[in-house]
Amino acid sequence: MGRLRSTRSTPEGYSAKDSTAAGQWWPRGVFPTLPPADARRSDFQTRHKTTMTKLTPASRKKIPTGEFALPGRRYPIEDEAHARNALARVAQDGTPAEKKTVRGKVARAFPDLKQGQ
Repeated sequence: MGRLRSTRSTPEGYSAKDSTAAGQWWPRGVFPTLPPADARRSDFQTRHKTTMTKLTPASRKKIPTGEFALPGRRYPIEDEAHARNALARVAQDGTPAEKKTVRGKVARAFPDLKQGQ
């Protein structure tokens, strides 16, 4: 017995090989492309961009040791964006003692920064 053939016909200039899993048909050799990354950004992402600066190894060495939340120069908190990031990272990976230390240092450095428990 031969292969079953679909009763669905392909539009002129289109090929069954050019179809997607969703059943959309594209002209032969033409495939859909995504818009640029900025266009894909949601409205929320556009309005709430993070202003955290990128730390290079050289700029990280220039930060005073007192502006790190943990010994060993871990979790820099030189500005509010880095303090928020330190809280998020320690919540993911830190021990309870590290979490307590980081939260305390961030609270002293940025008293207006709201922290989740």
